[in-house]
Amino acid sequence: MNISQYLSPVGCGCKSNIAGTLAELGVKVMLAGNMGDGAVNVLGSNGIKVVRGCTGDVRAVADKWISGNLTDSGVGCSDHGHECSH
Repeated sequence: MNISQYLSPVGCGCKSNIAGTLAELGVKVMLAGNMGDGAVNVLGSNGIKVVRGCTGDVRAVADKWISGNLTDSGVGCSDHGHECSH
């Protein structure tokens, strides 16, 4: 699969077609460093839970999620100085 065909313009995940594709592939949770509220809402409407604020080694982050020790930071675009254009 060429995932680049589903990506949105830089900095605007909420205008992407990827959420539906990820849901079709069985994705239920997305562990992310940061993501704007629009993208979180689009993913959520496709049944994908987003956990923002993840940093470090991927395996360590996944293990933390599996053990129940990872929660969403709630930090969106406007919270860190980036202004979305929508």
